[in-house]
Amino acid sequence: MWTDTRGLEGLPLKLLVTALIVALALPVVFQSLGRYENDLSLSEIRKVAERTKSVALSAFLAGPGNIRILTIPDANWRTKGPLLSLGGSLDDPESLWIDCLMQGNRTDRVFLGGPHFHIITGDGKRCQVGPGDELRFSCEISGKSMFVKLLVS
Repeated sequence: MWTDTRGLEGLPLKLLVTALIVALALPVVFQSLGRYENDLSLSEIRKVAERTKSVALSAFLAGPGNIRILTIPDANWRTKGPLLSLGGSLDDPESLWIDCLMQGNRTDRVFLGGPHFHIITGDGKRCQVGPGDELRFSCEISGKSMFVKLLVS
């Protein structure tokens, strides 16, 4: 009967090479999965920003006195903290944009166009909103300017 004793001698080297290949490949795999989750989160936040724009535009196009309400979904977000930053004063160009936020940093912007309009807050400062917040948009006129006023509760 024939026995191969060399197979046992080569086994530790094969295991070492296999472990080395796995150790080199795992960080690349985990990094790509993390990037995929960030892209997915940003896509979800962008959808909320587009929906917010749509609701505000609806109030604007309906004219003065019209009110629209939107509640930011209270889903299992992959990011913590506020999702959007919006509003400002009538003479502030930032009130023409909705910023998408991830961990407090701006990652994307949505322009309030078609026709462009301002979202105004009561104190004239930008407002950050997150999951569960209720946004109340009302179309108003001040002088010759028509705009959308935002109240958050």
